[in-house]
Amino acid sequence: MTSVSTREIENRTPSGRRQLKRELNVPFLLGSLGATLVISLAAYGLWNWQVSRTASAFLRRAEQFERESKWLEAATYINRYLVLAPSAGEERVHLARVFAKGAEDYPQKQRAIELCYLALGAGISDEEASLRQQVGDLLLGNERFIEAGTEAKKLLEKTPEDRAGLRIQALALMGQFRSGALARESQDSIRMIETFAQARKANPGDVTLASILANLYCPVTARATDVDLQLVRREIPEVPETTRGQLAIDCMNELIRSQPKDPQAYLARFEFRGRWGYTGASEDLQLALKLAPSDVQVLLVAAQDARTESRKLIADGGSRKEADRQLGIAEAFYRRIIDQKLAEKIPLVHVALGEVLLELGNKEQAIAIWQAGLKKFKNSPRAYHEHLADLYLQLGQLTEAEQML
Repeated sequence: MTSVSTREIENRTPSGRRQLKRELNVPFLLGSLGATLVISLAAYGLWNWQVSRTASAFLRRAEQFERESKWLEAATYINRYLVLAPSAGEERVHLARVFAKGAEDYPQKQRAIELCYLALGAGISDEEASLRQQVGDLLLGNERFIEAGTEAKKLLEKTPEDRAGLRIQALALMGQFRSGALARESQDSIRMIETFAQARKANPGDVTLASILANLYCPVTARATDVDLQLVRREIPEVPETTRGQLAIDCMNELIRSQPKDPQAYLARFEFRGRWGYTGASEDLQLALKLAPSDVQVLLVAAQDARTESRKLIADGGSRKEADRQLGIAEAFYRRIIDQKLAEKIPLVHVALGEVLLELGNKEQAIAIWQAGLKKFKNSPRAYHEHLADLYLQLGQLTEAEQML
Protein backbone atom coordinates (compact mmCIF):
# COMPACT_ATOMS: atom_id res chain seq x y z
CA MET A 1 0.00 0.00 0.00
CA THR A 2 1.29 3.44 -0.89
CA SER A 3 0.91 6.71 0.99
CA VAL A 4 -0.93 8.45 -1.82
CA SER A 5 -4.66 9.08 -2.03
CA THR A 6 -5.10 5.86 -4.02
CA ARG A 7 -3.60 2.46 -3.43
CA GLU A 8 -2.58 -0.26 -5.83
CA ILE A 9 -3.84 -3.85 -5.33
CA GLU A 10 -2.12 -6.67 -7.25
CA ASN A 11 -4.36 -9.25 -9.01
CA ARG A 12 -3.55 -11.91 -11.52
CA THR A 13 -5.50 -12.71 -14.66
CA PRO A 14 -6.27 -16.33 -15.74
CA SER A 15 -3.34 -16.10 -18.13
CA GLY A 16 -1.08 -15.36 -15.19
CA ARG A 17 -0.42 -11.76 -16.08
CA ARG A 18 -0.36 -9.18 -13.26
CA GLN A 19 -3.09 -6.56 -13.14
CA LEU A 20 -2.99 -3.52 -10.86
CA LYS A 21 -6.23 -2.13 -9.52
CA ARG A 22 -6.38 1.44 -8.08
CA GLU A 23 -8.56 2.09 -5.06
CA LEU A 24 -9.34 5.57 -3.65
CA ASN A 25 -7.90 6.27 -0.18
CA VAL A 26 -10.97 8.04 1.17
CA PRO A 27 -9.69 8.91 4.67
CA PHE A 28 -6.55 10.46 3.28
CA LEU A 29 -8.50 12.47 0.67
CA LEU A 30 -10.94 13.79 3.23
CA GLY A 31 -8.11 14.75 5.51
CA SER A 32 -6.35 16.60 2.70
CA LEU A 33 -9.51 18.45 1.71
CA GLY A 34 -10.17 19.37 5.31
CA ALA A 35 -6.67 20.72 5.75
CA THR A 36 -6.94 22.71 2.51
CA LEU A 37 -10.27 24.12 3.60
CA VAL A 38 -8.91 25.15 6.99
CA ILE A 39 -5.88 26.82 5.41
CA SER A 40 -8.09 28.60 2.85
CA LEU A 41 -10.49 29.84 5.50
CA ALA A 42 -7.62 31.03 7.62
CA ALA A 43 -6.06 32.84 4.66
CA TYR A 44 -9.41 34.43 3.75
CA GLY A 45 -9.96 35.46 7.34
CA LEU A 46 -6.52 37.03 7.49
CA TRP A 47 -7.11 38.84 4.18
CA ASN A 48 -10.54 40.00 5.32
CA TRP A 49 -9.09 41.25 8.58
CA GLN A 50 -6.37 43.14 6.74
CA VAL A 51 -8.91 44.69 4.33
CA SER A 52 -11.21 45.65 7.20
CA ARG A 53 -8.31 47.17 9.08
CA THR A 54 -7.18 49.14 6.03
CA ALA A 55 -10.72 50.30 5.28
CA SER A 56 -11.22 51.48 8.86
CA ALA A 57 -7.93 53.36 8.65
CA PHE A 58 -9.14 55.14 5.52
CA LEU A 59 -12.31 56.27 7.27
CA ARG A 60 -10.40 57.45 10.34
CA ARG A 61 -8.09 59.46 8.11
CA ALA A 62 -11.07 60.94 6.27
CA GLU A 63 -12.67 61.90 9.58
CA GLN A 64 -9.49 63.70 10.62
CA PHE A 65 -9.45 65.74 7.40
CA GLU A 66 -13.13 66.58 7.86
CA ARG A 67 -12.41 68.00 11.30
CA GLU A 68 -9.79 70.21 9.65
CA SER A 69 -12.27 71.23 6.90
CA LYS A 70 -9.99 69.70 4.27
CA TRP A 71 -12.89 68.37 2.26
CA LEU A 72 -11.17 67.15 -0.89
CA GLU A 73 -8.50 65.30 1.10
CA ALA A 74 -11.23 63.68 3.17
CA ALA A 75 -13.07 62.70 -0.01
CA THR A 76 -9.92 60.99 -1.32
CA TYR A 77 -9.84 58.63 1.65
CA ILE A 78 -13.57 57.94 1.54
CA ASN A 79 -13.14 57.02 -2.11
CA ARG A 80 -10.30 54.64 -1.19
CA TYR A 81 -12.60 53.03 1.33
CA LEU A 82 -15.23 52.53 -1.37
CA VAL A 83 -12.69 50.73 -3.55
CA LEU A 84 -12.52 48.12 -0.81
CA ALA A 85 -16.24 48.29 0.03
CA PRO A 86 -18.05 49.28 -3.19
CA SER A 87 -21.48 48.32 -1.85
CA ALA A 88 -21.29 50.69 1.13
CA GLY A 89 -24.15 52.98 0.12
CA GLU A 90 -23.98 55.24 3.16
CA GLU A 91 -20.32 56.02 2.51
CA ARG A 92 -21.12 56.76 -1.12
CA VAL A 93 -23.58 59.37 0.10
CA HIS A 94 -20.94 60.58 2.56
CA LEU A 95 -18.44 60.96 -0.29
CA ALA A 96 -20.87 63.04 -2.35
CA ARG A 97 -21.57 65.39 0.55
CA VAL A 98 -17.93 65.85 1.57
CA PHE A 99 -16.64 66.41 -1.96
CA ALA A 100 -19.38 68.96 -2.66
CA LYS A 101 -18.20 71.02 0.33
CA GLY A 102 -14.75 71.34 -1.20
CA ALA A 103 -15.79 71.85 -4.83
CA GLU A 104 -14.91 75.39 -5.87
CA ASP A 105 -14.21 75.53 -9.59
CA TYR A 106 -16.19 74.23 -12.55
CA PRO A 107 -14.42 70.83 -12.95
CA GLN A 108 -14.69 70.10 -9.24
CA LYS A 109 -18.40 70.90 -9.27
CA GLN A 110 -18.83 68.64 -12.30
CA ARG A 111 -17.21 65.82 -10.32
CA ALA A 112 -19.43 66.63 -7.34
CA ILE A 113 -22.47 66.30 -9.59
CA GLU A 114 -21.29 62.88 -10.78
CA LEU A 115 -20.78 61.74 -7.19
CA CYS A 116 -24.28 62.90 -6.26
CA TYR A 117 -25.79 60.84 -9.05
CA LEU A 118 -23.75 57.81 -7.96
CA ALA A 119 -24.99 58.36 -4.42
CA LEU A 120 -28.58 58.52 -5.68
CA GLY A 121 -27.92 55.21 -7.39
CA ALA A 122 -27.17 53.66 -4.01
CA GLY A 123 -30.93 53.68 -3.45
CA ILE A 124 -31.03 55.04 0.11
CA SER A 125 -34.52 56.51 0.15
CA ASP A 126 -33.99 58.66 3.25
CA GLU A 127 -31.18 60.50 1.47
CA GLU A 128 -32.84 61.01 -1.91
CA ALA A 129 -34.46 64.40 -1.29
CA SER A 130 -31.37 66.01 0.24
CA LEU A 131 -29.15 64.60 -2.51
CA ARG A 132 -31.45 65.99 -5.20
CA GLN A 133 -31.35 69.36 -3.46
CA GLN A 134 -27.57 69.22 -3.41
CA VAL A 135 -27.20 68.20 -7.04
CA GLY A 136 -29.75 70.85 -8.02
CA ASP A 137 -27.64 73.58 -6.41
CA LEU A 138 -24.48 72.24 -8.06
CA LEU A 139 -26.18 72.19 -11.45
CA LEU A 140 -27.27 75.79 -10.96
CA GLY A 141 -23.72 76.74 -10.03
CA ASN A 142 -22.41 75.23 -13.27
CA GLU A 143 -25.23 76.83 -15.29
CA ARG A 144 -26.78 73.50 -16.25
CA PHE A 145 -30.21 75.05 -15.85
CA ILE A 146 -32.30 72.51 -17.76
CA GLU A 147 -30.99 69.63 -15.66
CA ALA A 148 -31.44 71.68 -12.48
CA GLY A 149 -35.06 72.21 -13.48
CA THR A 150 -35.45 68.46 -13.93
CA GLU A 151 -34.19 67.82 -10.40
CA ALA A 152 -36.56 70.47 -9.04
CA LYS A 153 -39.45 68.79 -10.81
CA LYS A 154 -38.60 65.44 -9.21
CA LEU A 155 -38.51 67.06 -5.78
CA LEU A 156 -41.84 68.79 -6.30
CA GLU A 157 -43.50 65.65 -7.67
CA LYS A 158 -42.90 64.01 -4.29
CA THR A 159 -43.52 67.10 -2.16
CA PRO A 160 -45.25 70.02 -3.95
CA GLU A 161 -44.29 72.45 -1.15
CA ASP A 162 -40.64 71.40 -1.02
CA ARG A 163 -38.78 74.62 -0.19
CA ALA A 164 -35.56 73.67 -1.94
CA GLY A 165 -37.45 72.35 -4.94
CA LEU A 166 -39.34 75.63 -5.35
CA ARG A 167 -36.12 77.63 -5.05
CA ILE A 168 -34.20 75.50 -7.56
CA GLN A 169 -37.18 75.57 -9.94
CA ALA A 170 -37.30 79.38 -9.89
CA LEU A 171 -33.55 79.88 -10.32
CA ALA A 172 -33.38 77.26 -13.07
CA LEU A 173 -36.24 79.00 -14.89
CA MET A 174 -34.46 82.36 -14.67
CA GLY A 175 -31.22 80.79 -15.88
CA GLN A 176 -32.96 79.31 -18.90
CA PHE A 177 -34.71 82.61 -19.60
CA ARG A 178 -31.51 84.64 -19.51
CA SER A 179 -29.52 82.10 -21.53
CA GLY A 180 -32.13 81.95 -24.27
CA ALA A 181 -33.03 78.31 -23.60
CA LEU A 182 -36.72 79.30 -23.46
CA ALA A 183 -36.71 81.08 -26.82
CA ARG A 184 -38.93 78.42 -28.38
CA GLU A 185 -41.30 78.29 -25.44
CA SER A 186 -44.58 80.16 -25.44
CA GLN A 187 -43.87 83.36 -23.52
CA ASP A 188 -47.28 83.18 -21.88
CA SER A 189 -46.37 79.83 -20.31
CA ILE A 190 -43.20 80.97 -18.54
CA ARG A 191 -44.91 82.56 -15.47
CA MET A 192 -41.62 83.89 -14.09
CA ILE A 193 -43.00 86.30 -11.50
CA GLU A 194 -45.49 83.77 -10.13
CA THR A 195 -42.77 81.11 -9.87
CA PHE A 196 -40.46 83.43 -7.95
CA ALA A 197 -43.25 84.71 -5.70
CA GLN A 198 -44.11 81.14 -4.75
CA ALA A 199 -40.45 80.25 -4.13
CA ARG A 200 -39.82 83.37 -2.05
CA LYS A 201 -42.91 82.74 0.05
CA ALA A 202 -41.54 79.30 0.90
CA ASN A 203 -38.03 80.74 1.50
CA PRO A 204 -38.53 84.20 3.07
CA GLY A 205 -34.91 84.44 4.12
CA ASP A 206 -33.39 83.63 0.75
CA VAL A 207 -31.45 86.70 -0.40
CA THR A 208 -31.22 85.71 -4.05
CA LEU A 209 -34.92 84.97 -4.46
CA ALA A 210 -35.98 88.20 -2.76
CA SER A 211 -33.59 90.29 -4.85
CA ILE A 212 -34.63 88.79 -8.16
CA LEU A 213 -38.35 89.02 -7.40
CA ALA A 214 -38.10 92.64 -6.26
CA ASN A 215 -36.31 93.56 -9.49
CA LEU A 216 -38.78 91.56 -11.60
CA TYR A 217 -41.54 93.86 -10.38
CA CYS A 218 -39.81 96.80 -12.16
CA PRO A 219 -40.83 99.20 -9.38
CA VAL A 220 -39.71 102.30 -11.31
CA THR A 221 -40.59 102.05 -14.99
CA ALA A 222 -38.16 104.76 -16.05
CA ARG A 223 -35.23 102.76 -14.65
CA ALA A 224 -36.27 99.35 -16.04
CA THR A 225 -34.84 97.64 -19.11
CA ASP A 226 -37.04 96.94 -22.11
CA VAL A 227 -36.73 93.19 -21.57
CA ASP A 228 -37.84 93.44 -17.94
CA LEU A 229 -40.74 95.71 -18.84
CA GLN A 230 -41.93 93.30 -21.51
CA LEU A 231 -41.95 90.49 -18.97
CA VAL A 232 -43.80 92.40 -16.26
CA ARG A 233 -46.38 93.75 -18.71
CA ARG A 234 -46.97 90.29 -20.09
CA GLU A 235 -47.31 88.53 -16.73
CA ILE A 236 -49.00 91.13 -14.53
CA PRO A 237 -50.40 93.76 -16.93
CA GLU A 238 -53.19 94.73 -14.54
CA VAL A 239 -50.78 95.79 -11.74
CA PRO A 240 -49.90 99.54 -11.89
CA GLU A 241 -46.40 100.91 -11.30
CA THR A 242 -47.16 102.20 -7.81
CA THR A 243 -48.40 98.78 -6.69
CA ARG A 244 -45.39 97.06 -8.28
CA GLY A 245 -43.15 99.46 -6.41
CA GLN A 246 -44.80 98.66 -3.09
CA LEU A 247 -44.59 94.92 -3.78
CA ALA A 248 -40.86 95.25 -4.46
CA ILE A 249 -40.24 97.35 -1.35
CA ASP A 250 -42.23 94.92 0.80
CA CYS A 251 -40.27 92.04 -0.65
CA MET A 252 -36.92 93.49 0.45
CA ASN A 253 -38.23 94.66 3.82
CA GLU A 254 -39.58 91.20 4.55
CA LEU A 255 -36.13 89.80 3.73
CA ILE A 256 -34.59 92.07 6.38
CA ARG A 257 -37.22 91.08 8.93
CA SER A 258 -36.49 87.44 8.21
CA GLN A 259 -32.69 87.89 8.34
CA PRO A 260 -32.00 90.89 10.60
CA LYS A 261 -28.42 89.80 11.30
CA ASP A 262 -27.42 88.79 7.78
CA PRO A 263 -25.08 91.30 6.12
CA GLN A 264 -25.92 89.84 2.71
CA ALA A 265 -29.56 90.82 3.21
CA TYR A 266 -28.57 94.43 3.82
CA LEU A 267 -26.22 94.36 0.83
CA ALA A 268 -29.11 93.11 -1.30
CA ARG A 269 -31.39 95.94 -0.16
CA PHE A 270 -28.54 98.43 -0.65
CA GLU A 271 -28.18 97.33 -4.27
CA PHE A 272 -31.97 97.31 -4.76
CA ARG A 273 -32.38 100.82 -3.39
CA GLY A 274 -29.45 102.10 -5.40
CA ARG A 275 -30.68 100.58 -8.65
CA TRP A 276 -34.22 101.93 -8.38
CA GLY A 277 -33.39 105.26 -6.77
CA TYR A 278 -34.86 104.67 -3.31
CA THR A 279 -33.47 106.36 -0.20
CA GLY A 280 -31.72 104.47 2.58
CA ALA A 281 -29.07 102.67 0.51
CA SER A 282 -26.14 104.18 2.44
CA GLU A 283 -27.68 103.14 5.76
CA ASP A 284 -27.99 99.56 4.52
CA LEU A 285 -24.33 99.51 3.51
CA GLN A 286 -23.25 100.82 6.90
CA LEU A 287 -25.32 98.15 8.64
CA ALA A 288 -23.72 95.47 6.50
CA LEU A 289 -20.25 96.80 7.42
CA LYS A 290 -21.20 96.85 11.09
CA LEU A 291 -22.42 93.26 10.99
CA ALA A 292 -19.50 91.94 8.92
CA PRO A 293 -16.46 94.26 9.04
CA SER A 294 -14.21 91.55 7.60
CA ASP A 295 -16.53 90.08 4.99
CA VAL A 296 -14.79 90.34 1.62
CA GLN A 297 -17.98 90.85 -0.38
CA VAL A 298 -19.19 93.60 1.94
CA LEU A 299 -15.80 95.33 1.76
CA LEU A 300 -15.65 95.09 -2.02
CA VAL A 301 -19.12 96.59 -2.38
CA ALA A 302 -18.24 99.36 0.07
CA ALA A 303 -15.01 100.15 -1.79
CA GLN A 304 -16.78 100.24 -5.14
CA ASP A 305 -19.51 102.46 -3.72
CA ALA A 306 -16.90 104.96 -2.53
CA ARG A 307 -15.24 104.96 -5.95
CA THR A 308 -18.60 105.51 -7.64
CA GLU A 309 -19.35 108.41 -5.33
CA SER A 310 -15.96 109.95 -6.10
CA ARG A 311 -16.51 109.74 -9.85
CA LYS A 312 -19.99 111.19 -9.49
CA LEU A 313 -18.64 114.15 -7.55
CA ILE A 314 -16.05 114.85 -10.23
CA ALA A 315 -18.57 114.47 -13.06
CA ASP A 316 -20.97 116.87 -11.32
CA GLY A 317 -18.24 119.43 -10.71
CA GLY A 318 -18.17 118.81 -6.99
CA SER A 319 -15.38 119.21 -4.49
CA ARG A 320 -12.11 117.52 -5.52
CA LYS A 321 -11.23 117.25 -1.86
CA GLU A 322 -14.42 115.31 -1.13
CA ALA A 323 -13.83 113.12 -4.18
CA ASP A 324 -10.34 112.29 -2.89
CA ARG A 325 -11.79 111.57 0.55
CA GLN A 326 -14.08 108.97 -1.03
CA LEU A 327 -11.10 107.45 -2.84
CA GLY A 328 -9.29 107.29 0.49
CA ILE A 329 -12.22 105.32 1.91
CA ALA A 330 -12.01 102.91 -1.02
CA GLU A 331 -8.25 102.56 -0.53
CA ALA A 332 -8.75 101.70 3.15
CA PHE A 333 -11.25 98.97 2.31
CA TYR A 334 -9.00 97.40 -0.33
CA ARG A 335 -6.02 97.50 2.02
CA ARG A 336 -8.08 95.83 4.76
CA ILE A 337 -8.89 92.99 2.37
CA ILE A 338 -5.23 92.56 1.43
CA ASP A 339 -3.77 93.01 4.91
CA GLN A 340 -6.23 90.57 6.48
CA LYS A 341 -5.73 88.11 3.60
CA LEU A 342 -9.45 87.96 2.94
CA ALA A 343 -9.19 87.45 -0.82
CA GLU A 344 -6.16 85.27 -1.45
CA LYS A 345 -7.66 83.96 -4.67
CA ILE A 346 -9.00 87.26 -6.08
CA PRO A 347 -6.29 89.01 -8.13
CA LEU A 348 -8.46 92.00 -9.01
CA VAL A 349 -8.26 93.43 -5.47
CA HIS A 350 -4.64 94.48 -6.08
CA VAL A 351 -5.66 95.82 -9.49
CA ALA A 352 -8.44 97.94 -7.96
CA LEU A 353 -6.21 99.27 -5.19
CA GLY A 354 -3.62 100.33 -7.74
CA GLU A 355 -6.29 102.12 -9.77
CA VAL A 356 -7.41 104.05 -6.68
CA LEU A 357 -3.83 105.02 -5.84
CA LEU A 358 -3.34 106.20 -9.41
CA GLU A 359 -6.51 108.33 -9.20
CA LEU A 360 -5.08 109.86 -6.03
CA GLY A 361 -1.88 110.67 -7.90
CA ASN A 362 0.26 108.09 -6.07
CA LYS A 363 1.86 106.59 -9.15
CA GLU A 364 4.83 104.92 -7.45
CA GLN A 365 2.56 103.28 -4.89
CA ALA A 366 0.31 102.05 -7.70
CA ILE A 367 3.32 100.46 -9.43
CA ALA A 368 4.40 98.81 -6.19
CA ILE A 369 0.93 97.36 -5.58
CA TRP A 370 0.62 96.05 -9.13
CA GLN A 371 4.09 94.54 -9.00
CA ALA A 372 3.18 92.83 -5.72
CA GLY A 373 -0.03 91.52 -7.27
CA LEU A 374 1.83 90.29 -10.34
CA LYS A 375 4.23 88.37 -8.11
CA LYS A 376 1.42 86.92 -6.01
CA PHE A 377 -0.94 85.97 -8.84
CA LYS A 378 1.44 84.58 -11.43
CA ASN A 379 -1.35 82.77 -13.24
CA SER A 380 -3.33 85.99 -13.79
CA PRO A 381 -0.76 88.44 -15.19
CA ARG A 382 -2.75 90.09 -17.96
CA ALA A 383 -4.54 92.82 -15.98
CA TYR A 384 -1.32 93.75 -14.17
CA HIS A 385 0.69 93.86 -17.40
CA GLU A 386 -1.84 96.16 -19.06
CA HIS A 387 -1.98 98.60 -16.15
CA LEU A 388 1.76 98.63 -15.62
CA ALA A 389 2.49 99.08 -19.33
CA ASP A 390 0.12 102.05 -19.55
CA LEU A 391 1.59 103.72 -16.47
CA TYR A 392 5.19 103.11 -17.53
CA LEU A 393 4.38 104.71 -20.90
CA GLN A 394 2.91 107.75 -19.11
CA LEU A 395 6.10 108.02 -17.08
CA GLY A 396 8.27 107.66 -20.16
CA GLN A 397 9.81 104.42 -18.90
CA LEU A 398 9.78 102.68 -22.27
CA THR A 399 12.03 99.76 -21.31
CA GLU A 400 9.81 98.81 -18.39
CA ALA A 401 6.70 99.26 -20.54
CA GLU A 402 8.12 96.99 -23.23
CA GLN A 403 8.72 94.26 -20.64
CA MET A 404 5.03 94.28 -19.78
CA LEU A 405 3.90 93.87 -23.42
